[in-house]
Amino acid sequence: RLMILYISKNNTAVRTLNLSWNGLGLEGCHELGKSLKVNRTLTDLDLSANRVSYDAFKMVMRGLHRNRTIKTLKVSVSSDLTGVLSL
Repeated sequence: RLMILYISKNNTAVRTLNLSWNGLGLEGCHELGKSLKVNRTLTDLDLSANRVSYDAFKMVMRGLHRNRTIKTLKVSVSSDLTGVLSL
């Protein structure tokens, strides 16, 4: 969670962030979504192997909707996420 807060408020250099295998959960995805709305330097984000739920991933996607710098997003697709990824 600290890294997520860091990238939203202080990041001027981090371009690639690997959050794979971190068990983000609902709260982590909520914070990440908020951070992605304001972050303007991150270009690559890896969220693979977090087993996030449909609702949690929607929070991340809301943040990405306002983010124009992310070019690469890695996720592990589970049956819970197929609806979100088809949007």
